[in-house]
Amino acid sequence: MADVAMFDVRKVQNKLLEWEQPDRPLAPLSTSQRDAVLDLSHEVNIKTIPPDLPFGDEAEARLAPSEFSQDSDLACKDLTQSFVNLELGRVKIETTQQFLSWYSHVEEELLQSEDVQFMDYWRQLAERRDECGVLLSQIEASLKDLACLMEQYHVVSNRTNSLHQDSEQLLADQTKLHGICEEVGQRLQNFMALDSLNNRLSSPTLSVSSEAFIDILDRLDHCVEYIGAHSKWRESSSYLARFRHCLSRVVAMIRSHIVEALEHATQQVLAPAVHVPMGVTNNTALTLCYGKFQASAPRVKPLLAQVEARVSRSPEYQQLLAECHQCYFTQRELLLSSSVATSIMELSVTHKGDHCSLVRSSCACLVHVCQDEHQLFYQFFSQPTPLLISYLEGLCTTLYDVLRPFIIHINHLETLAEICSILRLEMLEEHVQNNR
Repeated sequence: MADVAMFDVRKVQNKLLEWEQPDRPLAPLSTSQRDAVLDLSHEVNIKTIPPDLPFGDEAEARLAPSEFSQDSDLACKDLTQSFVNLELGRVKIETTQQFLSWYSHVEEELLQSEDVQFMDYWRQLAERRDECGVLLSQIEASLKDLACLMEQYHVVSNRTNSLHQDSEQLLADQTKLHGICEEVGQRLQNFMALDSLNNRLSSPTLSVSSEAFIDILDRLDHCVEYIGAHSKWRESSSYLARFRHCLSRVVAMIRSHIVEALEHATQQVLAPAVHVPMGVTNNTALTLCYGKFQASAPRVKPLLAQVEARVSRSPEYQQLLAECHQCYFTQRELLLSSSVATSIMELSVTHKGDHCSLVRSSCACLVHVCQDEHQLFYQFFSQPTPLLISYLEGLCTTLYDVLRPFIIHINHLETLAEICSILRLEMLEEHVQNNR
C-alpha cells in the first residue's frame, strides 16, 4: 500500500511538473493569469505570517471570526478578500483543488480590482444612458407634441389659405358685380332718360333756340341709336316707340319754330308793300326781300345746322330738312316771283325795240337775283339741295316767258347773232368766270 501511495505521489508530482512545460503544458496560463501568479508570489514573499500567530486547533480557536478586532480589519483592508480570508483562517488550503479554487477567487478579485475605475465609468455611462433614455423619451414626447402642433398648424394654415382664396374670390366677384352693376346702370340710363326728356320738353320755359334744347337733341338721338342697336332687349321695342314719339315732338317743335320764323320774315316784307306807292314798291321790293330775311337768319341757322348734322341719324331729320327747304323756297318764291316778273316787264317797256339791250339788262338783273338768292340760301343752310336749282330755274322761266315772244319775231340775223354773243360771252363766260 505504501508503494502504491508513493506511486500516486510521484504521479501527482509529475503532473504538477507538466503544468508549465514550455512545449505542451497541461494547464497553460494566460498572460493575465501569469501576472496574477507573480503578483501573488510577490505579496506572499513580502507579507510574512506574524510570529505570534498560533498554529493548529489552538489557532483556529483563537482566530475565530467573532474575535477579530477592528484594528485587524483595518490592517487587512488593503488586501483582497481572498487573502484576508486566508490570513484570518476563514479559508483553508489543504488540497490542490482548494488551492486552485482559492487561486481562481484571487484572480477574479484582482481582475475586479483592476476594473474598478472601469466599472465606475461603466456605472456612470449606465446612468448617463438612463438619463439619455429619459431625455430621449422627453424629446420623443416633444416631437410628438411638435408634430401635433405642426398638424394643427397645417390645418389652420390650409383653412387660412382657403379663407384667403375665398376672400380674394369674393373681392373679385364683388369687383365684377360692381362693374356689371355700373354697366347695367349705364345701359338703364338710356331707358330711364325717357321720363326726364318728356318732362324737359313739357317745360313751358323751354326755348327751341337754347342750349338746353340742343342737349335734349343729343340725348334723344343717343338713346334712339342705342336702343335701336339693342332691339333684342326686353321692352326695347316699346321704349324705342316712345323715344321716337318724343323725337316726333322735338321735330314738330323745330319745324314750327323755323316755319314761324320764315313766315314772319315774309310778312315783314309784304306788310310795307301795302303802304308804299306802286312805283316805289317795284324798285325797293328786292331790297326788302333780302334785308328782312337776312335779319332772321341768325335765329334759325344754328337750329338748321343741328338738323343738317343729324340727317344721317334718323329719317325724321331728313324729312324735317326737306320740309324746311320747301318752306324756305315757298316763302322766297312768294316774295320774288311777282317782283322779278315786274322788273322784267319794266325792262321790256324801257328797252322796247332794242332787243340786245333788253336781253343784256334783263339777264344781268336775273343773274344778280340768282347770286343774291344763292348767298341768302347759304346764310340759312350749309348743305346744297336740288330744290335750290329748281327754284332758280323757276325764276329764270319768267325771263324766258318775256324774251321768247320778242326773239321769235326777230328777222335780222345780225340781231340774233348779237343776242347769242351777249348770252354766251357776257352772261355765261364773264359772269361765270367772275363768280368762280
